[in-house]
Amino acid sequence: MPPWSWKKVTRNDWVLMDEFMEIWAQAGWPIDAALFGTRNLRARVTYFYFTPAAALIAADLLEQYGAVPSDPPDFAQSALLVHPFLLVGDVRILDKNGW
Repeated sequence: MPPWSWKKVTRNDWVLMDEFMEIWAQAGWPIDAALFGTRNLRARVTYFYFTPAAALIAADLLEQYGAVPSDPPDFAQSALLVHPFLLVGDVRILDKNGW
């Protein structure tokens, strides 16, 4: 996948979200840069999904946390996962992309 693709990080804590929030604010709160999450209740982990724009502004952070290329989160997931939710970002991204 190209470097401007979605990225995913799997964690069992929320530190990454706080760190990205600071980066997003410093970048001027860009609408296309957003962080989504899904929660695997059985495994007790959170999958953090960075939009391509978010991956660009947080490249160093994603390298630090071992992000991998990913498809966008699936908004029609199985019962084991809590559906994707916007963690950090402008809610207008949802309407803009039909989510």
